[in-house]
Amino acid sequence: MKCILEVEESEELIVGYGARALSPHTAAAFERHMHVCDACREAGEMQKAVWAALDQWRDLVLSLSFDRAASASERQLTRAAQSR
Repeated sequence: MKCILEVEESEELIVGYGARALSPHTAAAFERHMHVCDACREAGEMQKAVWAALDQWRDLVLSLSFDRAASASERQLTRAAQSR
């Protein structure tokens, strides 16, 4: 496998690897390549770490009072900007 950092689709391959979105064949070829290419191994490991962190992400549940306060603040800022 040619070093993926030297091909046009390198970003898609590295991100796809981290996101576990590559075909089994392409993922296996990239993993074999990472055994001999330090730069690709590092890029692949960093992408896997990013996706692992994203997998653990949990949305915050905001209260209705927060939504009201944010909307009121936005209206106030809009009025202030329009009065300038």
